[in-house]
Amino acid sequence: MHVTLLDLAFEGYRSEIHALLDEIDTFTQDIGNQALTEVVEGLTFNVDEPFLFVIVGEIKSGKSSFINALLGHEVCVIAYVTKYRVKI
Repeated sequence: MHVTLLDLAFEGYRSEIHALLDEIDTFTQDIGNQALTEVVEGLTFNVDEPFLFVIVGEIKSGKSSFINALLGHEVCVIAYVTKYRVKI
């Protein structure tokens, strides 16, 4: 099973941001503003960096369920075992 984690609309927005940053980079070079050119280059680099989310919590507190809900796909296996045992 192959699951795309990035929405196609997100990829489109990323491409648009790249195009805008390319135009701004050209402009900053044309006006000779080196500091602004470096800022734009940093932004261009960061657009392609992956996201990092850290999910922490107690055992059996719903971390995997949260990640699945956040991404809209079951990417984490959920273990359906109760946290507390009741002796009968």
